[in-house]
Amino acid sequence: LPWWWQPQPEFHTSPAAGEAQAQAQAWSLGWPVARASGARSLEARASSRRTVMRAWSLLLVAASALGAAGDSRRGGGSGLPVAATQLNAAPLLSLDKAIAGALAGGFSNGLLHPLDTLKTLRQSDGTKYTSVARAAAALYQRSGLAGFYRGVVPAVLGSMPSSALYFGTYEFMKARLLPQGEEARRRMTARRRVATHAAAAASGNVASSMFFVPKEVLKQRAQVAGTGMSQALVSVLRERGVTGLFAGYTAVLYRNIPSAIIRFSVFEEIKHKFELEPQASQTPALLAAGAVAGAVSSFCTTPLDVVKTRYAIGALGKHVGVPAALYQIGAKEGLQALWAGCLPRMAMSGLFTGVGFTSFEYFKAQMRRLHDDADLENL
Repeated sequence: LPWWWQPQPEFHTSPAAGEAQAQAQAWSLGWPVARASGARSLEARASSRRTVMRAWSLLLVAASALGAAGDSRRGGGSGLPVAATQLNAAPLLSLDKAIAGALAGGFSNGLLHPLDTLKTLRQSDGTKYTSVARAAAALYQRSGLAGFYRGVVPAVLGSMPSSALYFGTYEFMKARLLPQGEEARRRMTARRRVATHAAAAASGNVASSMFFVPKEVLKQRAQVAGTGMSQALVSVLRERGVTGLFAGYTAVLYRNIPSAIIRFSVFEEIKHKFELEPQASQTPALLAAGAVAGAVSSFCTTPLDVVKTRYAIGALGKHVGVPAALYQIGAKEGLQALWAGCLPRMAMSGLFTGVGFTSFEYFKAQMRRLHDDADLENL
């Protein structure tokens, strides 16, 4: 196994030897080790690098699957390699869905960024920003309208590759797990549908978090400090090095995987129940389905989102785990602090999910239409 999947290695007793070992291990990956503070142990730095590399290896697996496999229908649905004459066309449908996901992610994040800024401020300090209205007033007094769009650039740019992997991996896994043929899919039990969408959603989150986490760290640093993206990047690198960009990665997975399972399962079941399609006449119904799915999942995972935000802005210790962070916040600030910003987050999540899922269905349909038109021209 690669070293980042293996158990924690034993370090030399000599500090100089241990530093040399850590440096050699990091340089073998092609990046320099950031200068650590005196309080930061070699074991902690190695653990951080290992976490990053585990996530990176999962990303490579997902990206390889997206690029190489394509759509199973291209190969006759058997899972066998496609014919040589079809190799160039095989990945096209998966690529189409990844592009649709990128467009949907950028559109929804740019449109709804001011709401996300208020949510971040509310969660960053529950005693200072006791309500969303107070956070909005303080932000406007400090930075004007421009303050509501602090961090919008990393939010949009970071959401596009992460959404491409998110939706692309989700659709790829869903196509592999669902039975072939409309009739067979209609006969599926609700339990099997939910299990299929849960597995696909979890896969998409693991892959997309490699882009999502650094984007969130920079965006939230910029929102809380009132600085630009470049200043936030310099601040993170100076304080924690490269691995600081992945602060809260575990908390993100703790939050996003169950959130995505709930969100996609509810949305797909509503689509199945009411036979919703990406048509103009059904756009309000798709928006409503996405809003319900987003609100339900948001309520269930708000405590984990609070922890993720505290990690991202550096309000928690480097070695505090997610369960300990939940206890620490609840004991110090009260249980209500774990649901800080819950209502606006539910509203925002409903809007994000409604707009994001609906726009993804629309862009996916447009990409499929373009692909079908290209096929007709080649006949």
